[in-house]
Amino acid sequence: MDSAAELSFKMESAKQWQKNVEEEFKRVDELLKLVAEELKTQPYEDDTIMMGLKKTGEALAEAFQTLSQNFMNAVAGLSDTRAIVVDDQVTGFFIRLSDNLYKPSKDTSYFEGIIGSSPAITHVQKVIKRIADSPTPVLITGETGTGKELIARAIHEQSSRNKYPFVAINCSSIPDNLFESELFGYEEGSFTGAKKGGKIGKIEMAQGGTLFLDEIGEMPLFAQPKLLRILQEYELERIGSSKKIHLDIRIIAATNRDLADMVDEGKFRSDLYYRINVINLELPPLRARKDDIVPLAANYLKKLKTKMNTPLMSISQEANAVLLDYDWPGNIRQLQNVIEYAANLCESDTLMPSDLPESIREREAAPGRPTAKPAPSASRDEDILALLEKYGYTLEGKKKIAEELGVSLRTLYRRISHLRGDDGRE
Repeated sequence: MDSAAELSFKMESAKQWQKNVEEEFKRVDELLKLVAEELKTQPYEDDTIMMGLKKTGEALAEAFQTLSQNFMNAVAGLSDTRAIVVDDQVTGFFIRLSDNLYKPSKDTSYFEGIIGSSPAITHVQKVIKRIADSPTPVLITGETGTGKELIARAIHEQSSRNKYPFVAINCSSIPDNLFESELFGYEEGSFTGAKKGGKIGKIEMAQGGTLFLDEIGEMPLFAQPKLLRILQEYELERIGSSKKIHLDIRIIAATNRDLADMVDEGKFRSDLYYRINVINLELPPLRARKDDIVPLAANYLKKLKTKMNTPLMSISQEANAVLLDYDWPGNIRQLQNVIEYAANLCESDTLMPSDLPESIREREAAPGRPTAKPAPSASRDEDILALLEKYGYTLEGKKKIAEELGVSLRTLYRRISHLRGDDGRE
């Protein structure tokens, strides 16, 4: 039989384990709230967001089930217990659920979602593999619509942190007066309107995982010193609290702005810039990876087929030629929007040039590109018909016609459609 001292020790240990589990449940509850917030604020059609939410929900459901079925086994399986030290005094413990509650494997879905085989995107894929397990901050740069969040999620899912949350924050969408409370959290009564019981911040939500700061160039200047401290000390204090919370997170930031210029203009702190810009991953614009346009369009059409329950099967060579001839200032996001637009208008199982938005078919070359010669006038309609008879209606034939006339394929398709007096379909 156990001695009184041993029984007392076991009782105190059991109480501590119970407290730890209760705290874990609180964190799970906050994660669920975060999921709800994401569903309210993020576009439902974004597959990467929905995949992340699905993965989080499944993990949380499994953790709840395991804990409820066998409380003692669950607490016995808790691991990675670390003391929380304040002023050299142990004030509590941080504890994570062990892998036996749920065992996620490295998720390749986000990595496989990086479509393309161009040298530019192949380089990005190689870099992701090399840096995935590093704790070093990453700054992802690139134009709007190049897929910066997809890349950030791929880094997270390829890392050993993938069993813990990926928390994305759009710095441009949070009002200045709510920025600190949203990121750092607060204690009850810390300010007028503070919720009863306080609130855990999104930075703390990412404990063990990855914090993604999108559009970091939009972060208010007053909040930047606090973020810098987190990057330097990996400690956080909620608003209204002097208690230090030790953090174990990987920070990935993204921006479409030139932060170096913003530093020179006094709009971004230089010390924060140098701290986040340790690993810089620059994403190429779509116009620099032309070889990827067709597979990207085909991949998104495949997703739409399931989503829209349509008979869509493919994109015609002629339509692909139009896509390849466009500069895509909105990058991948714009391409997805164009394919979705065309899919809604298409009346057959194949997308044709006439299904594409007029702005894509007729837009002039972007600045810096050679401009096309003026389109043939009505008086040259007979010439176009004659050339069609000569070279045929194939894609190669139309390329020869466009070259001979000195016009782009977009212009040629528009003229052919006009001549036929119909929608331009073959």
